[in-house]
Amino acid sequence: MRKEIPDRIAYLSISVLCFAIYCHTLSYDITWLDDYYLLVEAAPVLSDIRNIGKIFSSGVLFDSASSMYRPLLNLSFMADTMLNGNGFFFSHLINIMLHALASCLLFVLLRNFYAEKNTAFALAMIFAAHPAASVAVSWIPGRNDLLLACFAFPALIFVRKFLFTEKKSYCALYGIFLLFSLLLKESAVAIPFLAFLMFTLKEKKQKKDMLFLLIFSALPILIWHILRINSLAEIKNPQFYETMKNIVYLPAITGRALFPAFTAVSSSYSMLEYPVIYSFFSLISLTAFFLMSFKKEDKKLPIKIYIFGIAFFLSFMLPTMSAGQGIDFGNSYFEHRLYVPLAGIMMIAAQLQISQKYRRSVIAAASFFAVFLACCSYCHSSFYENRESLWPKIVQASPEEFSLCTWAGVFEEQRN
Repeated sequence: MRKEIPDRIAYLSISVLCFAIYCHTLSYDITWLDDYYLLVEAAPVLSDIRNIGKIFSSGVLFDSASSMYRPLLNLSFMADTMLNGNGFFFSHLINIMLHALASCLLFVLLRNFYAEKNTAFALAMIFAAHPAASVAVSWIPGRNDLLLACFAFPALIFVRKFLFTEKKSYCALYGIFLLFSLLLKESAVAIPFLAFLMFTLKEKKQKKDMLFLLIFSALPILIWHILRINSLAEIKNPQFYETMKNIVYLPAITGRALFPAFTAVSSSYSMLEYPVIYSFFSLISLTAFFLMSFKKEDKKLPIKIYIFGIAFFLSFMLPTMSAGQGIDFGNSYFEHRLYVPLAGIMMIAAQLQISQKYRRSVIAAASFFAVFLACCSYCHSSFYENRESLWPKIVQASPEEFSLCTWAGVFEEQRN
């Protein structure tokens, strides 16, 4: 029988890997891609703790034109502003710490979905090294995805514990973490859907469980809705046709999640590199996962975990592909938008049945893959060192977007 890795060693190893990959970002500046507005222009509000009320009664940019309501993100930036001084050291340090926490929470989440501990550890290490994190960690506003993972993962862990123990305290904790998630990012509305899907997939269902889930899902959503209306944040309707064009690239995006060899800075979906190759790779990989997940003893597939993993990936990924009006970043792909959805793929990968004969080879391959991803992430994070590093890359990735060329020109002029 194989010895399982102790929890404390797993948590320490995951955290050390996160800091090893991203410690060089501690000296990074801002990129002037949202971070200038969120940290520099908002500094008069964020530097005074008495403005906490304004944070919860305003949109993310503290004006009525803001289309996003994310007070917990701004609350974290208030802490940054008070710690940073003249630089942005603590902003980057907090991002690294949050990534380490999210990766450890994924380890716990996978364990709750019947993953063997060593398998869950290996997948958490791959998640920590994945380039989807490089933007989330290196680019300060990417913190939104880090924080969402830190609240969404526990919310689903508590749902699962509630359904199997029927302790109401777990359901209450789910409601609290759901509210925190909603106050971070709009895509958190996927969490109640996943909670009820978990209830539906449970073999023995209790009506009272569904009632408690309904109550502790409805209350946070109601509180969030009232606060959002009070903030006067503008709600923009997505463009249906443009959104459908983006969703066509979902197979390619899935392939990038499975094998992120060519990382993107910012690119319109139509300009993504190698969409056919990535789509084909995602099809082959998911088919292989399917064939390798049958349990030897009963020849059964863990179909419920598959359904939940796919639903997790889609419910967090699809809202990020919703297109807004005109040519803007709402029509663009960013690597960090894979950060939370990636956990759904990890749930599926955790169900692979590896023969004892090939286990050492698989462990070696997984270790090599994690090192490869860590190298990709390290290199990719360098694009976010400052605006001089980032904007030429953005223009190169999306040359057809005139507004991006204009901004890059403005920054070049400012530094003569």
